[in-house]
Amino acid sequence: MELIKNNKKFQLKMLHFFINTGIRDTAYYWNELSKCMNLYCELKQICPELDCLNIGGAFPVKNSLDFNYDYEYLTEEIIAQIKHICQRNDIEEPNIFTEFGSFTVGESGAALYSIVNQKQQNDRDKSDNEYYTRLFSKEQSYRSMRRIPGY
Repeated sequence: MELIKNNKKFQLKMLHFFINTGIRDTAYYWNELSKCMNLYCELKQICPELDCLNIGGAFPVKNSLDFNYDYEYLTEEIIAQIKHICQRNDIEEPNIFTEFGSFTVGESGAALYSIVNQKQQNDRDKSDNEYYTRLFSKEQSYRSMRRIPGY
């Protein structure tokens, strides 16, 4: 901090906070966020132009049907923690930027398959709904498709 304190060529505008475990409701995450905000408050005293906090690390991406994550709670709690630490240190709250990385694009991924077989449908079995909603059993689906190499 001494290197930037008296350096007129240096202006600190943003502090970047990143944890590679992602944004999780764990003691580790909250402890690291607290450390970051305490550092922000220290830096703000010697670099008054500092007014931005960039939060990286990403929210988790839904990758299964039983996925359960309270995005709203975590977002509100992060903001509350930032406000609390700033108020305790008598520091103006920062502008917050986010880098949610894989969360932003995670659900846009796709798996491509080639069709190698087609199930024959008996016309007698067709009803209006069944025609459009009948699905293979898992075993039939896996036998009927093979993954395209390279995707």
